[in-house]
Amino acid sequence: MLVLRLKYKGDRGWKVPPNVTIGGVEIPIGLASVCMVLVATAVVTLFTKSVATISGLIFAGVLFVVFTGSEQIKKRKLAHTDAKVQEHFQLLHEDTVERESIGVRPGNILITARDYNALNHLRWVMERVNTKEQDVVCMAGRITRLSPGGSDLATEQIFGDYEQTLFTRTVAIAEKYGKHISLLVVPAVDIWVAIVLGEVCKAGAEIPARNPARSWSVLDALRRT
Repeated sequence: MLVLRLKYKGDRGWKVPPNVTIGGVEIPIGLASVCMVLVATAVVTLFTKSVATISGLIFAGVLFVVFTGSEQIKKRKLAHTDAKVQEHFQLLHEDTVERESIGVRPGNILITARDYNALNHLRWVMERVNTKEQDVVCMAGRITRLSPGGSDLATEQIFGDYEQTLFTRTVAIAEKYGKHISLLVVPAVDIWVAIVLGEVCKAGAEIPARNPARSWSVLDALRRT
């Protein structure tokens, strides 16, 4: 429990008191005291009842090996299943980039994402932000070109299999922390142009999504909680 307490940084419904914060680091004095008492008891038992203690350690070791092996087998099965399962998103086209289209409040946090294998920055934000008070928007820039004749972009030009996988993993991370996230795709000839258009969601302004595309895309975040 002490190791989990130090590793997990999310919200907790209850903590063993007392807890002291020094330099921004919380020290769980109460939980550490309980741990020290149990360790001292185990050491005393080891020297006074060695046979029983050694037998217990062997039994615990066997269970640890069995449970660890079972966990690894289960993870491989789930990874194989998750690779085939994709979230279904509703793609909504809009002519302008504005907060109201995706229902986010001013002062939200905009996260850019492109590599679905490198989403640690999203996990960092999910651990620290209360989405009930501040919205989080995950934006993907899709490098594309105008359709022949300057017509609007087709859906497959904006949202393909790669974006499907990217946002599936994004939603999975948000669900893991029990928090809501809004999703956004911005087509552009340059990734920096896409980021500038996405920044509009933070400022609360409205900019037509011109050059190269006449439309941008909003993904319904399915209001995950």
